[in-house]
Amino acid sequence: MFIAHFAVGLALKRVDKALSLGFLFIAVQLPDLIYGVALLTGVERIKIVAGTNPLTSAEYIFYPYSHSLVATLLWAGLVAVVFLISPLKSSLPKAKSALIMGMAVLSHFMLDVMVHNPDMDLLGNGAYKVGLGLWDFPLVSYIIEAVLLVMGLWIYLGATKSVASGGKYGLPVLGAVLLVLNAVSTFGSPPTSMENFALRMLGVYLGIIVAAFWLDRKRS
Repeated sequence: MFIAHFAVGLALKRVDKALSLGFLFIAVQLPDLIYGVALLTGVERIKIVAGTNPLTSAEYIFYPYSHSLVATLLWAGLVAVVFLISPLKSSLPKAKSALIMGMAVLSHFMLDVMVHNPDMDLLGNGAYKVGLGLWDFPLVSYIIEAVLLVMGLWIYLGATKSVASGGKYGLPVLGAVLLVLNAVSTFGSPPTSMENFALRMLGVYLGIIVAAFWLDRKRS
């Protein structure tokens, strides 16, 4: 999935309002951020194939370090520990906020299982793979992600209030941008290479995360 991960980050803001939306966005997309770097360094691999739509044009050959269940659990645990010992603010006891950050990371695997074909590795050794294949139905996939994003944005806006000029319209605008980006990802042209795929993904995600840090400061 793409924007549905951000929907989880938006919704979790209601649970701990002191957590920056930027950090929540990093947590929910951490496996993909690691994945992008792993592709560029050759640690993990995909193959661009002639898929029936852009979502199925990437054959996920080897990505156990970023997207297997075992790896995701390890990344989630690491994020929780780092947050627990960091000076970052939280409105809940630090242990509970650390658990929220860890669950945010773990949510990535859960959502990806819905859309991927059976290439989501459980143990990291290729023995057991799962995936419900929702990407084979791009319109259905897009609608589900759009609904989840709108729900997450609604929860976020209900849990916060504007304190600056950009606070009132900033997040709705970001939500609209995400819907457009997801339409391009779902119905546009497929990536031309593994490097193009990784660079485009990292560039978009980092831009969204920076925007989230900035816009979240305009709401309380």
